Amino acid sequence: MKILLHILAIVCFACSLSGQETTFMQVDPAIKENPFFLVKSIEAGQYDFGHFHNQESLSAFPDEVNSIVSRVLEHVQLEDHQRALHLVEEALNLYQKANVEKGEGDVYYIMGIIYERRSKFELAIKYLKQSLDIFSTEQHELELGYTQKKLGDIYAQLDQHHLALQYYEEALQTLRHQQEVSIGHLYLEIGKAYRALGRLDQASYHFTQLLDLDRSAHEAHLYADAHHQLGAIHMELGTYDSALYYLELAFNQTVESGNLTQLKFISENLIDFHEQQLEPEKALVYHKVLSNTNEQLQSQQMALLEKQLKNDHAFAVERLQYQNLLKQTRQRLSLSLLGLVLAGLLIFNLIRNYQKKRRSLVLLKEKNEEILRTRQQMITQEKMASLGQLTAGIAHEIKNPINFVNNFAEGSIDLVEELAEELKEMEQDIQYTDQDHLWDIINSIKQNSSDIIRNGKRADQIVSSMLDYARDGRNSFQSIDIHPLIEEQLYLVLQASNLNDYALNVTLQKNFDPAIDRVEVMPQDLARVFLNLITNALYALKEKSKNNSFFGPVLEISTSATDQEVIVSIKDNGTGIPPENRKKVFTPFYTSKPPNSGNTGLGLSISYEIVVARHHGSLELESETGQFTELIMRLPFVQEQTPTDQKFMHASL
Repeated sequence: MKILLHILAIVCFACSLSGQETTFMQVDPAIKENPFFLVKSIEAGQYDFGHFHNQESLSAFPDEVNSIVSRVLEHVQLEDHQRALHLVEEALNLYQKANVEKGEGDVYYIMGIIYERRSKFELAIKYLKQSLDIFSTEQHELELGYTQKKLGDIYAQLDQHHLALQYYEEALQTLRHQQEVSIGHLYLEIGKAYRALGRLDQASYHFTQLLDLDRSAHEAHLYADAHHQLGAIHMELGTYDSALYYLELAFNQTVESGNLTQLKFISENLIDFHEQQLEPEKALVYHKVLSNTNEQLQSQQMALLEKQLKNDHAFAVERLQYQNLLKQTRQRLSLSLLGLVLAGLLIFNLIRNYQKKRRSLVLLKEKNEEILRTRQQMITQEKMASLGQLTAGIAHEIKNPINFVNNFAEGSIDLVEELAEELKEMEQDIQYTDQDHLWDIINSIKQNSSDIIRNGKRADQIVSSMLDYARDGRNSFQSIDIHPLIEEQLYLVLQASNLNDYALNVTLQKNFDPAIDRVEVMPQDLARVFLNLITNALYALKEKSKNNSFFGPVLEISTSATDQEVIVSIKDNGTGIPPENRKKVFTPFYTSKPPNSGNTGLGLSISYEIVVARHHGSLELESETGQFTELIMRLPFVQEQTPTDQKFMHASL
């Protein structure tokens, strides 16, 4: 469609000259049709006026205003800001006279954009806020969302990231109802704002949200930028494997899209990465890419500057020689025909590039589907491994109350028979006086019955816990006391470990804060976290005990609380974790356990997702090699659920 508009513009230009139309500057056909239509193109430096494309409201505007706004947008495209501002004031006056508030809001928005381009951010913010007030009053959600986004962009340029984040979040809420393609831009900018504020978890979450969007509706450079940002975050965190993965993925996508500015920043990060990793040869490769990219960017900038100078010169010449322009109609027609030829070549090139990108997208989609299938298989294996480990302990635990029930039942039968004999003896002997013995038998039967009921309830509780653990799909937030949940998982893990070959005489130290009341959690998910953390602690104690016969294993579990959150600490005096592995423990599929041990490396990764993403808490690691490992979990007392929580957990688990 854009190509046809370009061709139509050339044809209209030729026709206007042949018909001697007395228009000084030629207006783009798309702008003639709708003065608020301007193609969004980040690389070309154009502007974000596409959301003003509203034919219904446009029909209510005076033709004179439409013509002025068309010329304003022309001057903005040509970077001729002074003429644009002069015309904007004229359009604003006409809108005010016509009492068209929507038009006033549009004009204030354009003024904000112009002042932003002139780096006069104070004036830009002033006019954008005036536009914001009008759109908020008139309930124009689409225009309101774009104005909020633009304010966020300006505050981000001023390094006022808290304000930028506020406007980006408001824009996201506004435009989400409109199903706007700009949602991807917002996720990207929100992630950058969080990263600038040092909140890397939130930044990673929003970049991941962008990557989950429909790629057919968004520009490819957004996904490359998101991968680039994730790579930079992992570099800051020291998770270099993940950093290299995302940076190389971003590099390949950017090379494919041809975004030179983005390629420059990614190359600089890859150079820093390989220099930190002492890989000078690889760093040299990206140095060459960076050098070539800088040369191309400089060439583009020089070409753009030369184009602007030529446009200014042409504008002055056209004003002085407008009458002579009509005499050059044939020459202009020849140039128009040449433009048609160039347009044909452009169409051919665009079609070829489109087909190439389409093939690449198909391949990428197939690879993504394969990755998702593999990941689902690995998650299933992890769950089956955990379930198998628990089965023996649970079977043993159920057997204990059943044995008690059987023994007490047999004892009760014997006592009843003894009671029957005593009653017969009492009937035969009127002088029978051993009533205390009868009461002892009766009390014993009563006690046995109580023990049978208690152990039966214990077996029923274990079965109920197993059923709850199996109901992942019915999991929801509940207000509970987490101490019994910790006790239950600790007991299950210890029972399972006692049936394996590495049974340990572990000293348990439980320091539970009695002041902690109720906490809103998803019990089954949190039980899985406690199960994973306690199992890993026992594994570390077992490994250390293999090489030290005098070792006394200690497992310490403690809870405490602040005004806003509860803190759970699980600490062991086992093998500890080496410094180079500490930042990898929450990475999916990473494990230090030997092969063929039934471990998939997903336990801590899934635990981290449950605590951080689902419960909006944090999971931190402290360790010293050969001395101890401590995992500190922080959970808010009250959960504020977001619309994406359920989808996130179903996707990850």
